[in-house]
Amino acid sequence: MAEASRGSIPPPAAQIEGASGAPSHPGAGAPPLVVTQELLASGAHVVIAVAASSGDTRAAAAAHVERLLALRAAALGEGDAAPPVRRIDARRADEGELIDALGRALGVAPDSRRVGQVPDRIAERLRRGRTSLVVTLAEPATSASGWAFSVLREIVAAVATDGRALAATTLGRVVFVAPPGCAVIAALGVPRVVVEPLLEARETWAFIDVVARRVGRSLASAHLALPALEDALARARAGAPDLAALVEQSAALDPASLDDPSSPWTWLGRAARALEAGEFDEAEAAITVAEERADDADARRDLGRRWAELLEPRASRERLEHARRATARALAAADAEEAVRWAKIAVRAGELAAVGDGETALLLEAQGRALVAKGDVVMARAVLDRARERALAGKLPTAALASIAVEAAEAAYLAGDLASSESEARRAMTLDRVPADVRLRARNVLGKLLLARGAWEQADAHFAADASEAARLGDRGAELRALLNRAIGLLYAERFDEAEGLFETVLEGGRAASEPRAIGLALENLAIIAQSHRRDYALALERYRAAIAGLKGTGQSAMLARAAHNVGYLYLRLGDVQQASQMLRFASSLFRRGLAALVVAEADDLRARIAARMGRSEEALAAISRAREILRAAGDQSGVAECERFEARLALEDGDVRGAKLVLDRARGLDDSSAGKAELALLEAEWLRANGEGGPQILVAAREALALCRASTDEDLIVGAHLLIAEVSRVIGDRELLQRHLEAAFGVRDAMLRSIPESYHAVFLARPDMIRLAKLERAVESEPIAPVVPAMTSESAGARIRSATTTSEPRKIVGSDPGLRALLSAVRRVAGSDTTVLIHGESGTGKELVAEALHFASDRQTGPLVKVNCAALVETLLLSELFGHEKGAFTGAVARRRGRFELADGGTLFLDEIGDISSRTQVALLRVLQEKTFERVGGTTPIRVDVRVVCATHRDLAAMVARGEFREDLYYRLRGVQLEVPPLRARTGDLPELCRSILERVASEHGQPARAMSRDAIELLSAHKWPGNVRELENVLRAVALLADGPEIGARDLIEHVDVFRTMQLPEAQPVPSQRGGPISTAVPVSVADDSAEAEEDLSALPPVEATATAIAYGQIRTGGVSLFEMKRMIERDCIARALAETRGNITKAASLLGMKRPRLSQLVKAYGLSALFTEGS
Repeated sequence: MAEASRGSIPPPAAQIEGASGAPSHPGAGAPPLVVTQELLASGAHVVIAVAASSGDTRAAAAAHVERLLALRAAALGEGDAAPPVRRIDARRADEGELIDALGRALGVAPDSRRVGQVPDRIAERLRRGRTSLVVTLAEPATSASGWAFSVLREIVAAVATDGRALAATTLGRVVFVAPPGCAVIAALGVPRVVVEPLLEARETWAFIDVVARRVGRSLASAHLALPALEDALARARAGAPDLAALVEQSAALDPASLDDPSSPWTWLGRAARALEAGEFDEAEAAITVAEERADDADARRDLGRRWAELLEPRASRERLEHARRATARALAAADAEEAVRWAKIAVRAGELAAVGDGETALLLEAQGRALVAKGDVVMARAVLDRARERALAGKLPTAALASIAVEAAEAAYLAGDLASSESEARRAMTLDRVPADVRLRARNVLGKLLLARGAWEQADAHFAADASEAARLGDRGAELRALLNRAIGLLYAERFDEAEGLFETVLEGGRAASEPRAIGLALENLAIIAQSHRRDYALALERYRAAIAGLKGTGQSAMLARAAHNVGYLYLRLGDVQQASQMLRFASSLFRRGLAALVVAEADDLRARIAARMGRSEEALAAISRAREILRAAGDQSGVAECERFEARLALEDGDVRGAKLVLDRARGLDDSSAGKAELALLEAEWLRANGEGGPQILVAAREALALCRASTDEDLIVGAHLLIAEVSRVIGDRELLQRHLEAAFGVRDAMLRSIPESYHAVFLARPDMIRLAKLERAVESEPIAPVVPAMTSESAGARIRSATTTSEPRKIVGSDPGLRALLSAVRRVAGSDTTVLIHGESGTGKELVAEALHFASDRQTGPLVKVNCAALVETLLLSELFGHEKGAFTGAVARRRGRFELADGGTLFLDEIGDISSRTQVALLRVLQEKTFERVGGTTPIRVDVRVVCATHRDLAAMVARGEFREDLYYRLRGVQLEVPPLRARTGDLPELCRSILERVASEHGQPARAMSRDAIELLSAHKWPGNVRELENVLRAVALLADGPEIGARDLIEHVDVFRTMQLPEAQPVPSQRGGPISTAVPVSVADDSAEAEEDLSALPPVEATATAIAYGQIRTGGVSLFEMKRMIERDCIARALAETRGNITKAASLLGMKRPRLSQLVKAYGLSALFTEGS
């Protein structure tokens, strides 16, 4: 909880191709790579070598590259520090001349330049210097062994610091521009850029630049709305022959005739003209209007960069005054990033103008304030210390000293140094003649310290008084800030309704006052209420996304990071570990230095929970320990207690009973919140079980914990308490208590499912506690005791399985791949009959969509389409769901209930995951398919229904039949017609259309315009094997749509925000043949998403036999033949059987061989039906 740049227009792409006829090298055969601002915007050192026979061609290409380098400097906002462009034209085949020119360009002393090699000093300057070089070379007539090859090879070696060959798929630091067939470039094995597109790009963008500068627009702007410019742009892009005439025509345009008063660029042009005329106030008024007319933060920053360029030639004093005002405007607009940039310019101008100590102190105070807003607390504290020194030296009034003290208090608070924060805030309050706004800022810090110490009532009264005072003074921003912090205090005190009302007030006020920071923080905290109190997870996600979108424009990294952490926690609660990891990475990417301590603690806490969910307990322990120490230093007792409880859970899961006890003892008394006390009580009950205490004692503790969990309303804790009681009840043989708490746990789980978006149901059910609950249910149902199954209401059943649905219209199947078209054609042909259809395909390919298409293309389209996930229920419950039950059929069956076959009468019944049903269910299903009748569970009356059955599976049923796992007669009955759904990797040509459809749906869900995918993003997506198919693609796009900036998602966004693409390059996309699951094979498909080098390294550490076994097992899992869980069970069962055979049934010796305890082995022997293989002898 927290109080918590778009690039320039890209020129037409110049393509890199592999050198034809060249020897084999890493770049050969690689796909195109565009050389634009994106290549150069990385800030990496760049050397461009242009090899061409024509002098005009060399000059044109070199000039174009120089333009791109200049654009990079502007895009990076480097100002005075922009790297100079050094151009070398070595036309003669003279090695010494090139080395000498290179040395001069880099400023290397003549005695360091040696003929025959690129000396160490030049290489060092190339690697870490900021000079960008454009080297133009004549194409040598000699072979590749000539001097040019030697020199260019040295350049490559000097710049490619990792020592590896330069790959065409890497955004390299060296780019060679050459015509086709250039022997030098071919022999070097580096990317080559075709010259012709560069010439066209150069002419087009030179023209646009002339027009844009003439009307006062920035080349970095993506907005060219004036009709005259649009027409000129279209003609330029079309390569009109009269391009030169158009340029001359544009140069003669009267700028005033093109002025558009609604355009910020018009006002920028007026500001520029006023600046030239020496009219300071008029220039400031115009640039202020320009910023107000900007559509968003990106446009405002574009304007700022252009304004800084215009100020660059002005005198230092004039530049200082403009920069000072730009800093104040950025702070008022809550744009911390822009404020930091302008404050730095102002301080630098002040140094050049040699201003006095007092004025320097004011400039440094503004810079410190901007850094605090951004969240760079380390730099902020250093700058504010300098500001205080200069203020005292310059004898500034106490008002300035008080303002510096307040900012120092804020910086210390963010750093977790609460003692220093309070000291600075009180210092500001005690100074004489402190302005009212500074006093309110100091009081705000003191109020936040009350919140940090858990003094909710004091904080409430404190912020209420601040809000009243701010309202009296007419300071709307301070009033919203006080109301926001008061609401946060109410939220901490669990007064949710009052807090929600205040947050709504702040949100409304923030929108009225155009306060993006207040809007973003109000939305974030409303999301917290939706998540933790209302349990409306869909609403929480929607509010979090809106909050992040709003905070992105403020540049306030700390607040944005904390919002991202909150989203990560929510994703983790929903079970989506991948999305949680992406949010953590996004939050971490916001800082390069000076990360606020409390934000670091949050990041480590989230990192620990993600690591624990992934089974990396050591990493989790290290991260939670770091978080705990930061929070302890900050005096955050409740945060420390939360870390202690998590560490205790880690210890219990690792079997460290003693360590868990020590941690639990430390955690007592640190957290008085209802959730904190409930979790601690539950952990202590779990510790009693781990310590081997008796069942009655554990039950007493567990029931007390359950009462506290219910009082906290935390559903996860309530499920955990019910599950613990059910597990203990099973051990002591209390069947009735077991069933009651098992069903209570399922009831809470079902309620949670109803509040979770359907797209997250699968990952939620894969959470460890949900798997534990399902395992217990399966174990209970498999025991030789009459099943005790309560009657399920239709509402709860809808959460236990995918409910019966009558859809008004089918969802669209997107794509035009030939394989998909053939599938849809088959669907249309089969739809008219009542033949049973078996749909086969990998998980995530869209088998359910095919079933919908079958239904809606048939004569049954007006009837119901009922869907059942057969893998979601154990045998007894599945039979009840399919066929219904009579009153009294089993304990809890208090009324007759219709099954899914009856609900689907006159329509279609879709049985998903049919390969997962038990033998008993297979018999029952075969009978109804043959005889068209069935009886309800507990009934004797035959029921006849008119139902078409459509089944789906990702398993190879033929192989299961061969293994005796699936009935052969049922298999042939089901596969009257079999439809194959192609995997996504076999139809990558559909990716653009699929991405467009998914992004449009995501945008519609959030009421936002749909994003587009760039060409390089599609190429990167095409390189992935997509083991999760379309479902995986949708998860990726949903994550990136939230985190990426701008209207277009590029390859860089995918690499930055999605784990699987971080180490991927961009090979040419090639469809991969469909691989259906089957018998275990040694052919192991490896996705490009896998870190192949790491995988090979890991397997190479194993003995050959083990490495092969691992590869075989992994290949079977990847192809869908078996799940990891099933593979573990198969291995476990086979190992137990072998151990029993080797020891001739002696279970004690077998347990010793297997390294496990005898009681546990006895349980497994019975569970796997191996009792006939062992004796009771010891």
